[in-house]
Amino acid sequence: VDPGLSHTGIGLIRAEGNALKFLHATRISPRASLPLEVRLKVLHEGIAGICARFRPEVAAIEETFVNVNGQ
Repeated sequence: VDPGLSHTGIGLIRAEGNALKFLHATRISPRASLPLEVRLKVLHEGIAGICARFRPEVAAIEETFVNVNGQ
């Protein structure tokens, strides 16, 4: 999971022995004009839907960072 309030990316793989198999990738992008609580709800529902569909055993979330001069 590559988290973000504007875009959250999700990629799924399956480990088969020493090989990795691509399963799915998507991006959840709530409209920037939505209130924060609604954007968070959209992200939650999107991630929950992916989890319900693929039933992953483990997850990894990238560490977020903000540039010193993000504007």
